[in-house]
Amino acid sequence: MPDELRSLSSSAWRFAIIGAANTAVTGLALAALATVLDRRLAYGVVYAIGLAFVALTAGPFVYGGRWGSKVKFAYAALYLLAFLIGLGLATLSGRWGLPPAYSGLVVLVTAPITFFAGRVLARWVATDRLDTERTR
Repeated sequence: MPDELRSLSSSAWRFAIIGAANTAVTGLALAALATVLDRRLAYGVVYAIGLAFVALTAGPFVYGGRWGSKVKFAYAALYLLAFLIGLGLATLSGRWGLPPAYSGLVVLVTAPITFFAGRVLARWVATDRLDTERTR
């Protein structure tokens, strides 16, 4: 039996809570690290930290339900796509001559991408469109 998908508003509020904490920490960390490391390397480091945090909270807290290994893999893949988009934006910000600290603004693009893509993934799980092997 599929897990109950949280409402859009409930998921949005929960994503906002988790996302605000994650975004604030990773955005500030990126702004700081980009002043001492190449902005692309700094982005990669803070993105990995943020990914570990959201991987633990997305299924059970944000969207509802238990996610099996296939779903977790799909979720990681969508975060990889968002990472590549953010990396491209961080690179472009350098080419456009923006100060390194402005690299932290890429989260304004990547956060909505990950929320809505995660929501689609959660809907697939809830409607059994994805073979999930849910864990308990």
